[in-house]
Amino acid sequence: MKKALGIMAGVGCSALAAYWLIGVHAKTLLAENLAWMHAQSGMYMRLVSETRSIFSSSYLILAPLTAPKTETAASANSPKWFPFLRIKVSHGPFPLNVGDVTPCLANCEITPAFDEIAENTVERLLKDAPGLRKLSLSARIGFSGDIRTVFKIPPMDDRIVLKNGETLRLESEVIEMDFLVGSAFSSQNLATNVPWLRVSSPAGVFEIRALSGDHHSNLEGKNLYPGEGFISIEHLSLELLKNSEKSFCIENLRFSGRLERRKDILNSFAAFSGEAWNNGYGKVALAFNTSLENQNFAASDDLVGQIRNINMEPFSPAEKVQKALANLTQNAGPMLAKSPRFNLKNFTLTLPSGSLKVEGFASYAYDGTTPRTIPELLRNITAELLIDCDEKSLLIVAEKAAENKGFPVGEAAKEQGRAMIAQMLKGGLIHRVGERLSSKISWNYGNIAVNNIVVPQHP
Repeated sequence: MKKALGIMAGVGCSALAAYWLIGVHAKTLLAENLAWMHAQSGMYMRLVSETRSIFSSSYLILAPLTAPKTETAASANSPKWFPFLRIKVSHGPFPLNVGDVTPCLANCEITPAFDEIAENTVERLLKDAPGLRKLSLSARIGFSGDIRTVFKIPPMDDRIVLKNGETLRLESEVIEMDFLVGSAFSSQNLATNVPWLRVSSPAGVFEIRALSGDHHSNLEGKNLYPGEGFISIEHLSLELLKNSEKSFCIENLRFSGRLERRKDILNSFAAFSGEAWNNGYGKVALAFNTSLENQNFAASDDLVGQIRNINMEPFSPAEKVQKALANLTQNAGPMLAKSPRFNLKNFTLTLPSGSLKVEGFASYAYDGTTPRTIPELLRNITAELLIDCDEKSLLIVAEKAAENKGFPVGEAAKEQGRAMIAQMLKGGLIHRVGERLSSKISWNYGNIAVNNIVVPQHP
């Protein structure tokens, strides 16, 4: 009996030690993920405080939208508008503090730390929109180190009284995001679902229906995640009650993209399609495919790493853009070393009056030197643009562009447009086939031609 009790005591102590050590390991993974998120997005996230027991831990995370200038500013005494997150971690191998006891390294429940945010505007928002308090964010850490995070907002129907006395109404069905990061950040998988969301006010109504997205990628090199994904929206509209001419509606919107590596080459592809209407143009549709091929994988990988390092510094957004452009300029030689090529295919803009179609490419021929100026860059580029449209649509687009810039519009503007088209037809810069107009614009190592007619350039 004593031997059995001793064995049981030993097993019990080992189990307690296992829970404690797993909690320590979970904290290490949490810190690594905060650093990774910082590098990916530039959002500064810092562990402010922690409480740990054998079976669970609790952490308070500071998550400002921009990085504080100093470490002192990132303390618990930071301005109250800095968001706080509270993470409750149930240690594995069998988490005891949550309903799901499926074996894993840890289960995490993440909630906004509303008690840490005492600003009056936030308090009023949470009072008027209690649905926001019900949002849930959970994470599951697998034994291999992979982390699956699920964000969910339950159905809402809340009314918020604004400072001017007007009422803002928030309505939605369940909104979900599911994000899986592989062990050692080896992969990313993201799924998004917004069945329905509406924001109403006396000024108008904003509505989204059937928004969904999916993304899968795997780490290649040090920083790049080649993969593919899409986002689609069945309906997105903004109805302005007092300014109806600026109301718009977008339907059947879909954007898909793919990033692929082939040895030392990086290729990217994108496709877009959608329909829209407003009171100015009526209903229009747009679709196109693009690709950027023959990119230098190693140079692109290094550039992404440099940009992530910039994100981790306490720079303003404008400073980050400036430094990123400076790095791009410094890396111009390696980035151009594989002679990259941009393609535009099947670009079709459909208007009530007709359609505009465009196809083209731009290709860089690397000659072993790094361009230092724009003219040096252009001397190594060949490009071609094929444009095909009907005359009526061209005149309408030109009239709308003139109207937006404050120029005179109406029949006189259309007559002026027809005269310009006639002059270009006479000069061979445009070809006519029935009601369609077409033109080919070419750029060949510094020389420009329209329909094979060389255009003189001023010195």
